[in-house]
Amino acid sequence: MLIDSTVLPNNISYPTDIGLIFKAFKKMEQVAKQYHIPLWWDDKELKQLYREYNLNRKKDQIIFLFFEALLIFSRGLRTFEKIVQSLEDSDTNKEKVLKLLDLLMLFHKQNEQKLAGEKHIPNRIVSFDEPDARPIKKGKKHPNCEFGSTLQLSFNRQGFMVTVENFIGKPNDKTLWSDTVRLFEEKMKGSPEYGIGDQGYRSMVNQTIPKDTSHIFLGKSSDVDEKE
Repeated sequence: MLIDSTVLPNNISYPTDIGLIFKAFKKMEQVAKQYHIPLWWDDKELKQLYREYNLNRKKDQIIFLFFEALLIFSRGLRTFEKIVQSLEDSDTNKEKVLKLLDLLMLFHKQNEQKLAGEKHIPNRIVSFDEPDARPIKKGKKHPNCEFGSTLQLSFNRQGFMVTVENFIGKPNDKTLWSDTVRLFEEKMKGSPEYGIGDQGYRSMVNQTIPKDTSHIFLGKSSDVDEKE
């Protein structure tokens, strides 16, 4: 049994803080059109701000434009919340709009966290079209970060893929090992002779899962018998 994980990238443009704010307005505008509601923000002001953003890419100017856009978004989001709460529609349609509201509220909270100086923000929103996409560190190779989800795979001795799982963000490999082993054993109707993974899976507990199996966590020569 060989277990490995990789990034499953989403086809999204590189997310910028201010760019996502403008996209958030697009999402609210779609809801407004669907329910024939007049826009509750100054669209001319927003478009002018967007033009300035595209024409001025100096860091100090971007920061100023970000604050301006965030203030408009904060006011617009408060109104959007009231509109959503008063909507009358089928449960299915209402649920979709409520999910969008939750997503935008989380996005706004994360912007506030960033302004407060927080560097590591969990479940960082990078796309409204692919809300499960997350920034995932790849290592030292360029680019060292991709936007998507984590794909966990297991293969048998012959190289055939046995299990595949998709996870939001980048869960710790050590915590994924035991469940992947269990799924592998269910599919293969038995325990593997060897359990092979990279150093990310190494832990005292994982070296005992599954029982009576030789473990090889690639990265240390002591893991591999010279005869093998």
